[in-house]
Amino acid sequence: MSVPRPLPKSVLKKMFLKVLHEHKRPGGCYTDRGWYADGIVRKTIAEFFKIDPLTEDECTEGLRAAVVFSPILVCKPLQKQKDFTFLCVVQLCGSKTQAATAL
Repeated sequence: MSVPRPLPKSVLKKMFLKVLHEHKRPGGCYTDRGWYADGIVRKTIAEFFKIDPLTEDECTEGLRAAVVFSPILVCKPLQKQKDFTFLCVVQLCGSKTQAATAL
């Protein structure tokens, strides 16, 4: 599929929500997989929409879109830190500066 690149944050957010729906709906394509934002943005969006893998910048924008939609989706349930969401975003974005911007 030919898609103009880079994908804007608004498009990445819609793509993320569509794939998330496939994880959660009965009979969805990805009901047997984890539904955390990092996996969806980095791998599943490209697979589902049959496009080339997202660039690092597109992944960053996609994670920011996911955090705006619902911060809890980027966190693994096993983490119990006090600053739960912030720590998870730092882990996914790779730096405190990016995480602060994402929030």
